[in-house]
Amino acid sequence: MKQSLYQERYPVYCLEIGREETSYDSVEAICDYFRACIERYDSARFIAEFDHHAHTSALPEGHVGEGILAAKNLIFCFGISLPDVQVLAVRPRSIGIAETEAGFVITFMEAPMPVANAAMEDWACGLCDKAPQPTTCNRSRTMRIAVTSQNFRTITGHAGKTRRFLILEANAEGATEVERLDLPAGMSLHDYHGDDHPLFALGLDALLTQGAGQGFVQRMSRQGVVVHTTSATDPIEAATMLAAGKLLPAAHPHEH
Repeated sequence: MKQSLYQERYPVYCLEIGREETSYDSVEAICDYFRACIERYDSARFIAEFDHHAHTSALPEGHVGEGILAAKNLIFCFGISLPDVQVLAVRPRSIGIAETEAGFVITFMEAPMPVANAAMEDWACGLCDKAPQPTTCNRSRTMRIAVTSQNFRTITGHAGKTRRFLILEANAEGATEVERLDLPAGMSLHDYHGDDHPLFALGLDALLTQGAGQGFVQRMSRQGVVVHTTSATDPIEAATMLAAGKLLPAAHPHEH
C-alpha cells in the first residue's frame, strides 16, 4: 500500500485495485469482506457501516468528487490496550472503500499501534485475489518488542524499576530474541529521567510487562511505544500473540 500525508497532515494508507485484480465486484461485497476480517480478529470489534456517498449526495449543499461512484466507511475498534485517556481521541478506526470506473480504492489513516496497521494492510492486500500481491503490500510485517525480564527468561513486572529487557522481533508466525539490554544501577526509567534513555534508541513498537504504572505508560507513549501488560510469562509466546493481534491474558492488578 502507498503511504502519504493527506493535506500535508494526516498519514494515510491507500491501495488502488483494478477490477481485473479482484473477485469482489462492489463496495458492498468489499464491506462484507472487511467485516468478516474484523469479526475473525480476536481483539477487534465491528461498530458500524456508513454510506458516505448516499449521505453526501442527499445533502442540498453536498458535493461528491467526480468519478466517485460509491463510497462507504467501515468503522471498528481494535482496543488491544487503553494506556491513557488521550488514545480515545484517535479511536475508533475507519476503513474507506470507494468505487471508481477503474476499480476500487481502499484507504485508512495510520494508527498509533503498528499491529493495527499491519492487520488493516494485510486485509486490504487480501482483496487482490486475482493477481500477484502488490509489491507495496507487506503481509509479514515485523514488530520490535521489548520485554521486561529481570531474569532474562520470563516476563516480569515493575516495568519502571526494570533494568533488564529482552528485545524481540515478532510477527504472526513467531518471535525471535535479537538483543538483550542489561542496564547499570541508576538507569531504570524510575531513576533516569532523560530523553536519551537507551530503551528509547531501540526502535521499539511495543513493550510487554507484567505490571507498569501510569507514568511509565505515558512516558513510553511519548516515545511512540505502546505498553501492554499481561499475566503471561513466556516472552516468545506473548510477543507472537501480540504481533498476531490476539488478546493477551489479563494482567494482575498493578502494585507499587
